[in-house]
Amino acid sequence: MTVATLVTLSRLALVVPVALLTLNGTHTGLAVALFCLAASTDYLDGAIARRFSQITPLGARLDATVDKIFIYFSLLFLSLQGAYFWPIVAVAFSRDATVEIARYASARKNRVLSANRWGKSKFVLQCISITAALASRGRGAQTGYILANGFLLTAIIVSVPGLFMIVQSATEYADPRQPNSSQQPTRGRSLARRFRASFLRDASRRATGV
Repeated sequence: MTVATLVTLSRLALVVPVALLTLNGTHTGLAVALFCLAASTDYLDGAIARRFSQITPLGARLDATVDKIFIYFSLLFLSLQGAYFWPIVAVAFSRDATVEIARYASARKNRVLSANRWGKSKFVLQCISITAALASRGRGAQTGYILANGFLLTAIIVSVPGLFMIVQSATEYADPRQPNSSQQPTRGRSLARRFRASFLRDASRRATGV
């Protein structure tokens, strides 16, 4: 297991304390600090992977999955506190669920669909949204919650082009009319063998007068 992967998993480990502090509601500063620390690991694991040549298909897949778990557990617990409108959360979840299904389908064909800039922008906006919701306590909570919902809605809108790119890529990989490069040499050799066998049969018939 690489260092970059360990950093990714640390983000997952911080989900539980952030969720507990959110439900408790009395340690706002600590909850915000831990959430921001966890969010920063999304940049850190990628930087380590690029710097030390630790980029792997497993690491890319794990990074995307951990991001989803990290974000949606936070949104779930904050929604239980009344911070988010459920329809907005449902739309955001549906978008990311579609992406995960497309990634899973591509992974079964040994293809990796990496995160694009639209997805990264979405993640940043989601983190800003959750930070605003976590920091909103007391008399000014409603204003903070409105800002949080606004940022989450913006994240959904910004991520639409990335959604189409992911789905299109997954569809192209799954299209049986577009064989991959590993299939083409095999098909070429098969055609060559059939042509050679046909040529030898014709030559044998001419030689025997059949």
